[in-house]
Parts: sequence; structure tokens; C-alpha cells
Amino acid sequence: MLGGIVGNILHPMWRIPRGLTPTLWLAVFFVIFGATFLAYILYVSSLRILAPAVASMIGNFEPMTATILSVLFLNLDFHPLQLAGIITVLLAVFAMSWQPKKKRRRIGERE
Repeated sequence: MLGGIVGNILHPMWRIPRGLTPTLWLAVFFVIFGATFLAYILYVSSLRILAPAVASMIGNFEPMTATILSVLFLNLDFHPLQLAGIITVLLAVFAMSWQPKKKRRRIGERE
């Protein structure tokens, strides 16, 4: 929210840049509807199938996946700080999903 406020001060949203081609308008609508609205709807819909804890753990992988894909497909540089972030995410997901041996259930057991 803070980034949006500061960005709006620097580049007000009511001033539409001139020369936007139909391809650029399509890209804007994709970011609004595809990458934001549709992604949120799919996440909320997944809660019918997945437990909320599992869905949130999967959601934690998004920044890591975005970093790896941007390095592979967009030729961006990979910095050691990004590696530290990936390791932190993996450790956090491991810590959230770890259970002591006494509390673990065997495959096929039900509560």
C-alpha cells in the first residue's frame, strides 16, 4: 500500500501515458486481471481442496519460484542475498511442516 501511495505521488494514475499500443493495453489488463485477480481467485478456490496451512506453505514458494524463473528466462543476475532468501524460505517451510516423531501419523492412518 505504501508503494502504491508513493508511486501515485511520483506518477499519478490519472495521467495515462500517450502512445500506448493495443499490445501494451493488453499487458496492463493481464497484470490487473491475470496476475492479480485470477491468481487470488485460484488461491481462494484451492482452499476447498487443500487445508489452509498447506495452501499457505505452497504460497511461500512463490517468491523463490519467481526468483529462479527470472534468472533462467529473463537473464537476471543471481545474487548471494537471493540464495539466502531461498534458503530462509525452505527452512521456514520445513519448520512449519515438521512434527515430532511421537505425533507423526503413518501413511493411511486416520484420526
